[in-house]
Amino acid sequence: MKETGTFIPMSTAYIYGNRRNSNWKEAGMRVRDALKNSCEYGDVIDELMPNNIEVPEAISYFEKEGLKLKN
Repeated sequence: MKETGTFIPMSTAYIYGNRRNSNWKEAGMRVRDALKNSCEYGDVIDELMPNNIEVPEAISYFEKEGLKLKN
């Protein structure tokens, strides 16, 4: 938003489903893990992966759709 002046929603499904650095596979996610994964793997715009879903569906969705978006 600072760079463009336009708000671009980011994908919570990508962050929530991407648990490669976390042993916790139950509902909820530690902010520390979410930030660590976001720093290491990034995020995508909500338009590319637009669901706000719970575990284990989020992990399954990420493995099916999110890994395709990985750079």
